[in-house]
Amino acid sequence: MHLRRYFERSVALAPLLLGTVIFGVYVASLASGLALDARALHIGFDNPRFLNHAQSVFVPWLVVAFWPSEKQPLWRWLATSAAVMHVALAYLGVARGTAIAWLAACLLLALAGRGAQARRLAMVMFFGLIVGWLAFDALPSVLGRTWEPAFANPAEITRAHSRDELWAAALAMSTSSPWLGAGPMQFAALEGAKATHPHNIYLQWAAEYGWPVCILASTLLVGALGRGLWLSRRSAANDDGRLAGLAAACTAALIDGFVSGNFVMPISQIWIALAFGQLLAASRFAGVPPWVTPPPSVVRIAVAAILLASQLGLLAVAARQGLDRDPRLHGETPIPGPHEKPRPRFWLNGQL
Repeated sequence: MHLRRYFERSVALAPLLLGTVIFGVYVASLASGLALDARALHIGFDNPRFLNHAQSVFVPWLVVAFWPSEKQPLWRWLATSAAVMHVALAYLGVARGTAIAWLAACLLLALAGRGAQARRLAMVMFFGLIVGWLAFDALPSVLGRTWEPAFANPAEITRAHSRDELWAAALAMSTSSPWLGAGPMQFAALEGAKATHPHNIYLQWAAEYGWPVCILASTLLVGALGRGLWLSRRSAANDDGRLAGLAAACTAALIDGFVSGNFVMPISQIWIALAFGQLLAASRFAGVPPWVTPPPSVVRIAVAAILLASQLGLLAVAARQGLDRDPRLHGETPIPGPHEKPRPRFWLNGQL
């Protein structure tokens, strides 16, 4: 229990520190007169959407999964503050899919009889919108500052942004190979496509792996949600709401998956794996009979050692890649200028 608490607190610190740094840079930009660039403000993300994909999961995770199981008021306050900051950042980026995912999480909690958790998430969204409007609309207007350029135009909120074309291409690929699919990463090889994935994980599974795999994978994910909610309702008197909160975070990921690339981006993949992994673990232990004993200490130590070794290996690879020069597939690969961010695309950098 103590190990899980320390792990979750360290995880909760990540979005808190990121949000604090971004807001700190924003305040410094306002004070120094530097240009307000919404895209550049999303530090560490070439595309603000990549942050939005992760926010879809970790905002409800902070508010309705971590918050109920954390008994220290300070950590609850920190988690709520981080969630409010990230709702404000999502407001700046006009994150439509993320907003829909949060609303779906609220609805799931309400339908599951978790009204207090649903209201808490709704209040965080409400105050986050107020903070976003004050910080990113009202304050720059009072100071005579503008976003140059703005990352997203609220007037385009109803536009498909090529999703209709991408979905049609994925459907066509799934129709041509309905049983086994066209193969992994084959959508990225489509010439003329405006993105390397269809911005819908279910259509991507159907196109690249076939409809049977798409149905099987979707059933397994939804089944985990159903079991978590069922166990939460069965043990409502003794449950702090953790199971329902984890189910809500996972639901947000699945809903966002209909309109975004959250399942194919590394940071959001980690958050999705965390949410579903915790949901499966919590459901497993909630349904274990009292006479079932946990695995021996040597087994737990071995699993922890393997996990630690794998993560250290990943960190070593990431460090090496960070120190290497940007990869260039051929002589015509564009090289970003001193004030430009690298934005690799298959139609610019070549196809692997």
